[in-house]
Amino acid sequence: MNDRALETIARGGELLFLTKAELRLDEVPLTIGPWLPRKVRAWVRFGNVPVRVDAGFRAQAFLR
Repeated sequence: MNDRALETIARGGELLFLTKAELRLDEVPLTIGPWLPRKVRAWVRFGNVPVRVDAGFRAQAFLR
């Protein structure tokens, strides 16, 4: 997804937690490794729109 499309989606809704079904923790283990800069691909949700993004710097997990 390009930056312009992501910015448009982000303006349309609040950044929210993913649902349990979207996290798939029963299928994919949650891993928390060393906090080193690395490229990651992550799912985020803006309003009711889940989006897969590439992050080139540092990603942090926010869990409730």
